[in-house]
Amino acid sequence: VGTRKNSTDYNIVHAVAGSTLPGNLGRLFAGYYAGNSKALVNGDGESENTGWILAWNSPIIMEKWVLAADYASGDNLVGGGGIGIYYFVPKDVSLLAGPVWFNDKTINGSWKMTFQLDINL
Repeated sequence: VGTRKNSTDYNIVHAVAGSTLPGNLGRLFAGYYAGNSKALVNGDGESENTGWILAWNSPIIMEKWVLAADYASGDNLVGGGGIGIYYFVPKDVSLLAGPVWFNDKTINGSWKMTFQLDINL
């Protein structure tokens, strides 16, 4: 939810489809996103409000540890990728840690580390 018109109201919608890969190769997801053309801009202020999404994840140890990677195209605030490892405490609560990087460094800077707590309701 954005709090400033055409600044933080990205209004991103996306569609993603996925499939389990054969063997123990994990799951692969692909999709497309679009958002507010006035808020999703590149470092030069030009509209960059659409792109594609690609993601993969695979359990490492009995669904407790999961390796994951994702990427979003676009030289905008959401464009970039990351690699991380999830640890599921119970099945609906996980901790994630890993590096993330961005397509347009003028907006987000260099790579960073993310630490997340995810709770599925």
